[in-house]
Amino acid sequence: MIIMDLEWNRSFDKKVLDEILQIGAVRTDDDGKITDYFNVFIKPRVHRRFDRGARSLPELQASKDSDIFFPEAWRSFLSWLGEDRDFAFWGSGDFDACRQNCEFYRLTCIEPRKVYDYQAAFSHVLGFDGKQAALWRAVEYLNLPDIFEFHNALHDALYTALIGQWLGEDRLWIAPPKEPSMKAFCKIPFDEKKGIKVGPMEDADSVLDNRQARTPPCPHCGGVMWIRQWRTSDGCHFYSTASCRNHGKFIVRLTLSGSEAGVTGRVAIPPIDRELMQQYKTSDGEIHTCKASPGRKHHRPGRGRRRSRTKE
Repeated sequence: MIIMDLEWNRSFDKKVLDEILQIGAVRTDDDGKITDYFNVFIKPRVHRRFDRGARSLPELQASKDSDIFFPEAWRSFLSWLGEDRDFAFWGSGDFDACRQNCEFYRLTCIEPRKVYDYQAAFSHVLGFDGKQAALWRAVEYLNLPDIFEFHNALHDALYTALIGQWLGEDRLWIAPPKEPSMKAFCKIPFDEKKGIKVGPMEDADSVLDNRQARTPPCPHCGGVMWIRQWRTSDGCHFYSTASCRNHGKFIVRLTLSGSEAGVTGRVAIPPIDRELMQQYKTSDGEIHTCKASPGRKHHRPGRGRRRSRTKE
């Protein structure tokens, strides 16, 4: 089994790419014990700016100082990987980032045999299906030795492997979450209104966390609705649900675009049809929990996962 973790930079300029800055991985035997490891820092060459998450990485300077670009790092990883094709991650967004970077550089991506999501399995065992437990919270819950700094891909892979030992093979497979039904949403017809413009702002997180983006009006009565999380599969189109106490639940879509002035978002509430439902259902690659959401607890300094979109 290969337990893998990535750190990347998403700068919303004209090139939509989660540019990988570090690849960390460990190899485990049938008993879950770590037998080998891989680590490489990758010099960025695509985006000119770093997003807020990337700027907070404790090892960002190591990537800046590296003389290894992604194609060389990826070939080195494939050589280390050998014939192993069973993978585990903390969350579900890392493998999509691998595919993005391989497609960008026209490299061969991995064809996995099995892919495990230890974050989903951990949440399922604790009875928190549908919620994203931060890695540091899982480490704290299991009383694992807190000796490595988080936000380092190798360290996070090590912690994930230790959590995998606690989970055990029998608890890695979990039932997929029940898909949302159109019946759960507002059935009163309405016309889509012009989207709400948010920005331009410094980075994508600033748009996603902005109060105007998080409080779209009900398309029927104009009442304020709250959004606490956004979900995405491509990093440009984000989806969430919001409820009006009088008219029920709606799907909200936020589309990001980049320019020299910064990142701009456009928030819309489209009428619900099968195409929109399919877009919402498949937007489960990463989760962004809004920083200013009511009731959200603050992370311990230096302990939270940086990819609140993908892993919290």
